[in-house]
Amino acid sequence: MLNETFKLEKTDLGHYVVVSFGPVAEENLPQPGQFYMFYKEYVKKPFSVAFLKENRLFFIIKKVGPFTSSIPDEVRVEGPYGKPFPAVVTNTFLISGGAGIAPICFLAEKLTEQNLPFTWLHGESKAENLTLLDYLPVKPNKVSVEPTLVTDLLPKEAQFYCACGPKPMLKGLHSKWGTNGFVSLEERMSCGFGACYGCVIPTTSGYQRVCKEGPVFEAGELLWQEL
Repeated sequence: MLNETFKLEKTDLGHYVVVSFGPVAEENLPQPGQFYMFYKEYVKKPFSVAFLKENRLFFIIKKVGPFTSSIPDEVRVEGPYGKPFPAVVTNTFLISGGAGIAPICFLAEKLTEQNLPFTWLHGESKAENLTLLDYLPVKPNKVSVEPTLVTDLLPKEAQFYCACGPKPMLKGLHSKWGTNGFVSLEERMSCGFGACYGCVIPTTSGYQRVCKEGPVFEAGELLWQEL
């Protein structure tokens, strides 16, 4: 488990910033869907890995508040935490929206390394955010910009999927394609390892912690009407 202070390299992309640090020892590298906690003074924030380069970790962070709008130059990093995406079958549909691009990009990178075909659909709120795609080692097959929704790009026939993005997007995906897939949830987290119970969500097995039992869940585990 990594618990170390790193100097960060940052590339500002308007509404996003690409942050990296490393190299990191093999035993501390993540799997797609796992995340690290960035710790500055008394504030911790979770961020999912977007891709790796020579054991250097890259994160895609959307600016949504004081911490993410002004990422410190140096932070203590803890992790990796959380349950990753499972080994997936060929011809998987990958679906991401907004900041949910990070874990899906990492999964796309792994599938590419394994020579497993997939289709990746991504949705953004603003056209200027698409400059982010230039920094990715793997690019989405199709991209939508609001008011067109990424769920509008889905084929009518349900497919096996792995997804991460805003809850309205995930609910729309569930409405169209049902529970044959996995979703990574975005929730506010204070600790990252299940101690504070601040990120619980309703499931068929009762309330579960997104940071510990997730962030990746089988779509059929979730009580969608209560999310």
